[in-house]
Amino acid sequence: MQQQQQQQQQQQQQQQPLDPKWFYLLEEAECNQRAQHKIPFPFGTLFLSPQYPYWAAGNTLQIHTQEPKNLTATDAEILECIAAVERHFVETCPSVKRSFTMTRDAEVGNKGDSIAAAVVSRWSALLAQQGYKDDSEDEDFSRCMGVTAQTLVTAVDPKALDGRRVAQATMADFEAVLINEPGGDSNVGWRTVKCNELLSRAEKDSLTYLCYDAANEPVARVIVVFSDKVPGVGFVPRVNTRDEFRRKGYAKSVISYAFKDVFERGLATQIVLFASEDGPIKLYESVGMQILAEHVEMEFIKAASEFQ
Repeated sequence: MQQQQQQQQQQQQQQQPLDPKWFYLLEEAECNQRAQHKIPFPFGTLFLSPQYPYWAAGNTLQIHTQEPKNLTATDAEILECIAAVERHFVETCPSVKRSFTMTRDAEVGNKGDSIAAAVVSRWSALLAQQGYKDDSEDEDFSRCMGVTAQTLVTAVDPKALDGRRVAQATMADFEAVLINEPGGDSNVGWRTVKCNELLSRAEKDSLTYLCYDAANEPVARVIVVFSDKVPGVGFVPRVNTRDEFRRKGYAKSVISYAFKDVFERGLATQIVLFASEDGPIKLYESVGMQILAEHVEMEFIKAASEFQ
């Protein structure tokens, strides 16, 4: 009986429609891991990290475009919130970029009568009054893709492909993880901090997988993050493959193995990620991922000197 109930619950989770609220909840799963401080606001969540650029987002108020308070609050209340966030920015890390971000569903958000469109329009106008500029670019438009155990394609066992192997990484694999972290010698310090933090996470929060080539060289990596706010869903913030090993099947090996392992261990019933370029989208489709929705991330910034 209990097993039947669990199966029904899993089916319901798999059939759960993807709504715009998922976007910031999924991104928060990784933001929560990296930011040193997280402060809830009536209109969103403030993430603070003086370790920028270890966390590329730095300091940001992620505005929840599906939050009804964003429609009912007065302009004065929102401006008071903006001022409070700026004070946190200056106190925490006065020398780096600070931003306000809004993640909205692309289709719904373009309709004038949607909550997201109204929130974006309102915040854009108020942030402009305070000297913030929309720094978004075309690549900030991306697709949310998802896969379940039923749709996952694992036609080739990654362990048997050209002698390569895939395994879950632990702290003992620190050097292998570091090698697959983007960046050069000039930023090895924050890369080291990031990889240490990544491998020290509890398995219920995050898993890291590595793919090795026939010479036992670590060449690709994937991270799967979990959040109790979106139960049953694993979120992939990034897939890394070293430049000289791209387009050779290593990324496909590591993600197909990782996804299969997550599903077999019952850690998630669905795995999702965001992709904006044709190449990665085709790669993810090759392992059975499907486009579930599209989203746009808008970022509003102003120079740090303007805060002083």
